[in-house]
Amino acid sequence: MPSDILKADAILFDLDGTLIETTSAGEIAWAQFASEYNFDLQESLKNSHGVRYIERLRVWCGITDPDILQAELRRYEDLEVKIAKEQKERGEGGFVLTPGAQRILSKLQSSGHANWAIVTSCTRYLVEQALPAAGISPPPKLITADDVVNGKPDPEPYLTGAASLGVDIKRCVIFEDAPAGIKSGLSSSATVLAVCTSHALKDIRQAGPDHVVKSFEHVDVTVLEDGEIELSIDVVED
Repeated sequence: MPSDILKADAILFDLDGTLIETTSAGEIAWAQFASEYNFDLQESLKNSHGVRYIERLRVWCGITDPDILQAELRRYEDLEVKIAKEQKERGEGGFVLTPGAQRILSKLQSSGHANWAIVTSCTRYLVEQALPAAGISPPPKLITADDVVNGKPDPEPYLTGAASLGVDIKRCVIFEDAPAGIKSGLSSSATVLAVCTSHALKDIRQAGPDHVVKSFEHVDVTVLEDGEIELSIDVVED
């Protein structure tokens, strides 16, 4: 695989599917909701990754009442967390880090520079349970579905993430795994690096990221004294 070198002032990470594997627990939880609300789960899941859960509930379940939406959102999140905990107890996964993610996060955390953030379509309520379950320490900045008006694929989440760090979005590298998130990052004017952790390569290519790697195992980071980040990536060839 050919190697590229990127430089950035900050890294913005997606969470679900990028840093943490949650697909199994999520699909089981959504299957229960599909049974209750009578929607086609497989068809609905095709383009849902990276889309806020509240938007899924609104579209898939036809819920329009704001109070019911919030109640069902919390019920779904509690169900996903419960399933993930049960999976972990059985040794079947749960909320676990994707390959190579821990090494990258450890290097950033040990640098002493607050130059990275997590930008996720999950709510803060869910994230605050998922991070410790996966062994991730709190990031310098965390942007959740609660912090933006428009979710991915709108650029607002990543623009908000860069602003929270006081960094020019054009000097940020975004790690994403889903087409909606890739489009969000590209629209923000950041450099988008896609990881093949949840989607087929052809689907990732169609979203148009700047670079593609198989996983974080093909990425290395060096934090310089001034806080600038140098990334070495082994890109997937066409």
